[in-house]
Amino acid sequence: MIIGYGWNKVHELAVKQVGKPAVHISFGLDFNKPEDEAIWEFVTSTLKQMYDYETYMNLTGSIINSELIFFDTEEEQYQFYKVFEQPLTDSSPLYAIAYSRDGETETENT
Repeated sequence: MIIGYGWNKVHELAVKQVGKPAVHISFGLDFNKPEDEAIWEFVTSTLKQMYDYETYMNLTGSIINSELIFFDTEEEQYQFYKVFEQPLTDSSPLYAIAYSRDGETETENT
């Protein structure tokens, strides 16, 4: 039997395996659009205020590469995720989805 899984199911399985809360950001910004540049400026300036330089660089790289980002606690996860619930980022080309440590979808910024 052949079974195909979409990215969301693969993320759910990965999060469940790791056992930590996670956030996935699907990077869809087009830097030829001023509105997308404004979104990216907002995200990077906000994250720069929240994290030390190394963590900031790792997170921005993970966002650009649409990686699955794991957190030690739900509080850390929520602090990061709420950047993508703001008026400028909600329903933007930066699609964000938060997963509980058991791999269930908690919320998404659509």
